[in-house]
Amino acid sequence: MSNVANKMVQAAAGNTGDSPFGNLFQAASGYGRTLDISDINNISTQDSWTVANNVWYGPTCSAIDREKGLVFIISGIVSNTLTVWDISDPTDVTLLSTNSQNSGSFSAANGIAINTTTQRIYVIGGAVSKLTSYQYSDAGVMTYKSQYYFGSHTKPGGIAIDTEDDRLYVVTKRNTNAAGLGSHYEFDISTPDTFTNIGSPATNTFDDTDPIRSTSSTHLSGYENRSEFDIDTKILYGSRADERAVTAIDVSTNGAYSNQTMTLKDVVTSGVYALKAATMDFNDKLYFVVNQTRLSCVDVSDPDNLAVTDTLENLLCATTSSIIHYDLKVDPARKLLFQVSSFNKHNFNGVVSARMNIIDYSDPTDLTLTTFDTPSVVTDASRAADGYRLELF
Repeated sequence: MSNVANKMVQAAAGNTGDSPFGNLFQAASGYGRTLDISDINNISTQDSWTVANNVWYGPTCSAIDREKGLVFIISGIVSNTLTVWDISDPTDVTLLSTNSQNSGSFSAANGIAINTTTQRIYVIGGAVSKLTSYQYSDAGVMTYKSQYYFGSHTKPGGIAIDTEDDRLYVVTKRNTNAAGLGSHYEFDISTPDTFTNIGSPATNTFDDTDPIRSTSSTHLSGYENRSEFDIDTKILYGSRADERAVTAIDVSTNGAYSNQTMTLKDVVTSGVYALKAATMDFNDKLYFVVNQTRLSCVDVSDPDNLAVTDTLENLLCATTSSIIHYDLKVDPARKLLFQVSSFNKHNFNGVVSARMNIIDYSDPTDLTLTTFDTPSVVTDASRAADGYRLELF
């Protein structure tokens, strides 16, 4: 696939874009809405709805196909379902399908990757250590295709996709007892539903050179919400969830897999501890990471020399505990970031409610929090720790 064609695929999937986004899709526990964000000083609700039967009890992963007007939301906490939504008319969002899991594919899901050309969705099921592929249609019909079991390499931490060279990258925890050890998988998906290992992940152990290294002996935090893949440079940017660090990994050598084919380009201290979410402006080569109190902008134009340009303090997003319940999305045309979590609590006109942070990064050396003045989110106090997902279109 040509670079131009691949960028079109990225744009459809939601990875990049040159036009401003005018709409925002938000999923909270048991509640969804679309917002008109064409004017951030006058944000309005276009449509809102409740989701019955705990289908969205903790939406943990999401993906978007803008070209087809579809949003995919996985709830991997209670219901273990994948819902598909028609967003072609943001004032009248329609539920197209509700899909049950195959062999635990959505249980504790903490990673999703989408290829809009092949209409495939790849999901990491953390509870069962499986990678699952589904095919989707324009009508939101989901078809289970195949599954890969990681075996003793437990706790798959997330997923990144290279739609140009047909590669999937997955990190798993080496075992349940050792801290800091992970196995890195590289799959050839040129045949969409066949997971072909490149090299031998069983002999590929990473510690201090892994962007997803975890100091925990019980989990590996993984790619989801904390990494981005730059197709232009073949650099994988990761955020170490247990450290104040951002790393750049060169995966351009698509050959026999070994430690040597993944090159640690650089590590920079971001100042953001307990990292929760990340996003990237591919045009300006800026990588953003957020935790419960602050957001940092990292200049990645030179992968060998990562540099923090600015850090925005006092976001008041809340706690150090939740990993999957934050989201951060970028509008590169307007140089805006949209950040949300179930912990974003702000006092607005005397009312405490969960809100979005909107950050202007037109000057990367001077991040600016522009407004909290967005419509309130319907929340259930008993679900305070449940997830939020955002998609821009």
